[in-house]
Amino acid sequence: MNIMVDAWLDRVDARLRIIDRSSGKEILRWDRQQLDSAFEDGNICYTDLEQGQPSAEELLILAASIGT
Repeated sequence: MNIMVDAWLDRVDARLRIIDRSSGKEILRWDRQQLDSAFEDGNICYTDLEQGQPSAEELLILAASIGT
């Protein structure tokens, strides 16, 4: 799976999207509340997002932890 992380974390209306590069289809989307919860619970951290493309397994774990 070739994905792109589109993250706008420093905005009031913060969001994070996972997009399939091949189709352009949005796979997952999290809003401010979901992101705040994931950061507070330690499910994700900023360095996780800076390290590059997450694996499909990491995306599934992240989606489950946020309750998507």
